[in-house]
Amino acid sequence: MSKGETSQDWPLLLVVDDDANTRLLTRTALEPHGFRVAEAPDGATALALCQKVLPDLVLLDVMMPGMDGYQTCAALRRLPGAEDLAIVMMTGLEDLESISRAFQAGVTDFVTKPLNWILLRYRVQYILMASRALRQQRFLTEQLHHSQKMEALGRLAGGVAHDFNNLLTVITGCTDLLLSRLPKDDACRGDLEEIREAAEQAMSLTQQLLAFSRRQVLRPQVVDLKLLVAQMERLLRRIIGEDIEVMTVYPEEDTAVLADRGQLEQVIMNLAVNARDAMPQGGRLTLEINRVTLDEEFCRWQPEAHPGAFVKLTVKDTGVGMDEAVTARVFEPFFTTKGPGLGTGLGLSMVHGIVKQSGGFIQVKSQPGKGTTFDIYLPLTSKEPQPVALPPPPVQPLQGEETILLVEDDILVRRVAGKILRTQGYRVLEAGSGFEALEVGRQHSHPIDLIFTDLVMPDMNGLELTDRWQHLHPESRVLFTSGYGENSLLPTGSSASQVPFIAKPYRLQTLAQKVREILTAKSDQ
Repeated sequence: MSKGETSQDWPLLLVVDDDANTRLLTRTALEPHGFRVAEAPDGATALALCQKVLPDLVLLDVMMPGMDGYQTCAALRRLPGAEDLAIVMMTGLEDLESISRAFQAGVTDFVTKPLNWILLRYRVQYILMASRALRQQRFLTEQLHHSQKMEALGRLAGGVAHDFNNLLTVITGCTDLLLSRLPKDDACRGDLEEIREAAEQAMSLTQQLLAFSRRQVLRPQVVDLKLLVAQMERLLRRIIGEDIEVMTVYPEEDTAVLADRGQLEQVIMNLAVNARDAMPQGGRLTLEINRVTLDEEFCRWQPEAHPGAFVKLTVKDTGVGMDEAVTARVFEPFFTTKGPGLGTGLGLSMVHGIVKQSGGFIQVKSQPGKGTTFDIYLPLTSKEPQPVALPPPPVQPLQGEETILLVEDDILVRRVAGKILRTQGYRVLEAGSGFEALEVGRQHSHPIDLIFTDLVMPDMNGLELTDRWQHLHPESRVLFTSGYGENSLLPTGSSASQVPFIAKPYRLQTLAQKVREILTAKSDQ
C-alpha cells in the first residue's frame, strides 16, 4: 500500500459463483495484489449487493442454480449506472454459441476454467484499465455534447437578449420622454409608470439571458469569498426562513478570487433560494468554502477545469433532490420543474454563465430524496482583497450644447436616443452604419465632441469605427453601447471602468448623466 493510500482506494471486485472453493481461491489470488473482494453465491444475491454498492468489476460464473450467468449479466446491465460495469464471465464452455450468448448478455470479457490465478490477476488489471479508459472517453464525449448544446443555447439567448434590449431601449426611452413632458398631476402618468415598471422587469430577464450567454457586463475585483458569504449570512437566514437551518464552514486560509462582487452575491442568492424551494418541509442548507488544488487526474474527468489552485464553494441542501434526467438539464435556460408562474427557469442558467464568465466552472450532484449539492470552483488569486467601495453620488444630468454623432443601425433606437440627447440641448448628428458615420465626419467641418456608437453593427463594428474616426476628429470622445453587454467586443482585459460604456436598455436620466460625465471630464483636462 502506497503512502496516503487506504484499502478503500482499491478496486472492488464481486465474485459470483455457487462453488465456495472457487470464491475462496479467487479471493486468495486477488486480495494480496490491491483488490477488495466481495462474494455472492448466486445471481439474486449479486443483484442485491450491486443495488447497494456497484463494484468496479464482476467475476461471474455461468452455471449456477436459479439465475444462470447469462441471466445475471443481463439483470446487472439494467441496474442504474451499470452500463459501463466490467463483467467477466468465468466459464468452461468454449463453443461459439456460448461465447456469442455471453456477449449478447452484455459481458465485457470471459476467462475459461480451470483458472490460471496468476494470469487472472493480470487480466483483471488490464480489463479495469480498459474499462476506466472507456468510461472516461464516454464521459468526455457526453460532456462535449453537453458543452456544445449549452454553447448553442448561449448564442441563441445572447441574440434574443440583444434584440429584446433594443426594443426595451425604445420602450423605456419613449416612456421617459413622455413622463418628462407631462405635469405631475396628469392622469396618464400612472399608465406610463406601469409601462416603465413592466419594462424594468423585462430588463431583469434580459440580464439573466446575458449572464447565461456570458455576455453581460462584469466589473471584476479581488473578493474574499469567505468574507462575502459571512456578510451575506444574516440576509440568507432571513430569506431562507426559520424552518431551515443554515450552516457555514470556512477555512483559515485566504480565499480571494477575481470576480464581480455583485454577481457572486447573485449566484449565492439564487442557489440559496433554489435550496429553500427544494425543502418545503424544512431542512438544512450548508455553505462550505475550501481551497483546493486540481491535478491532471481530476481535470481529465472535468473538461471545463484546468490544473491549479481554486476556491471551492459548496452549496448543499437536504431537499427533495433531482433525478438524472432533470440534473442533466438543470442549467438550460427556461427549464424549470416549478409550476406555472413560480419561476422563469433562468436562475441556474444565470449562475452557470456568471461562474463560467468568471473563469470557473460548476458541478451538480443530486438524487431524489437525498438533496442537491452545487460545487463552484473559482481560480484562487494571490492579490489582496479590495475594500468595498461606496457608490458615487448620482450626477444630476446637466444641459449641454456640444455636438454628438449618434451611430446606431436600429432606426427605432436611433430615433429615441436622438430625441433624448436633443432634449438635453445637444446638437445631434445621426448615422445608421460605420461607413455612414465616417462620411458624416468627412463632411462636417466643425468639431464633434462625442461619438456615441453601438458596438455590434453590420459591416463595421464600433471599435473599427472609432479607430478610423480618430484620424478625422481626434478631439472626439467616445461612448459605446450594446444590447449584448460590453464584453462582446471590447479589448481583452477592458471593463466599464476603463472604456466608457452604457448598456442597453438605457434610461433617459442614465444616458444624460453618462454623456455629461464624459464631456465634463474632457473640458476639465
